[in-house]
Order: sequence, then C-alpha cells, then structure tokens
Amino acid sequence: KEIEGRFKTQWDASDYASTPIIYENVPFKVERNKDYVAITIISAAGANTELGTNFIRTAGVIQFDIMVKEETGTAVARKMADVISDAFRNVRFGDDTSGKILTRVPDIRSLGVEDGRYRLIVSVDYQRDLHLT
Repeated sequence: KEIEGRFKTQWDASDYASTPIIYENVPFKVERNKDYVAITIISAAGANTELGTNFIRTAGVIQFDIMVKEETGTAVARKMADVISDAFRNVRFGDDTSGKILTRVPDIRSLGVEDGRYRLIVSVDYQRDLHLT
C-alpha cells in the first residue's frame, strides 16, 4: 500500500491528476479516447539477510504502463514518465509495520503501439526491509 499510496499522492499533485490510474485487482473500465497509467508491483523472493535475526529483505520492480492514444506523439507520455521518475528516483519511504522501501533509478522504454495506444514503460527496482518482531 505504501508504493501505491506514494504514487497516488505524487500523481494527484501533478498536471496529470485527471489521468486515471489502474491498480492491480481493482475493476476499471478503459475508456477508448482516454489516456491512463497502470501500476504493477512485481516482488521477488525475500531473504533473511542477517543470521539469527528477523530482518527480511525483499527485492522487486515497480512497473508503470503509460498508455496514450496512438498517433499523438510521445511528448505527453514522456512527461508522465518524468512525473513518475521524479516520484520514485532513489527515495526511501514506508514504515516499520510494512517495511522501509528504497527505490533505485527508473528505466524508461517504449513498447510501441498496442491496441490503438502508444505504450511507455517506467520500471523502478526497489527493496523492502522489514524487521519482524
């Protein structure tokens, strides 16, 4: 919830607040002529990194799929990618209950046109550190 919450807060404060966000496992109807951004959190296996402790580190990737109407250029999608990158570039956030999160430098790449939309992907590696009691 921390990752999605951070994204929503940063997105709502941007020029793209009216652009819908699609969250995993939350119903959403894609409107044909409306841009949108989807967020997916891909977690890898966690590891107990300190023997004899309850310190758990999990790594993963936060993926943002930016979808804009085809044949409208890439400027809007790239500006959206900048908002996301600025919100997640080398930051620490979270709490002791659900874990401290550290993000890395975002990677931005185009996947071209798909189903009438230009698709730009922003991927951010992250790690979550959690001390279990």
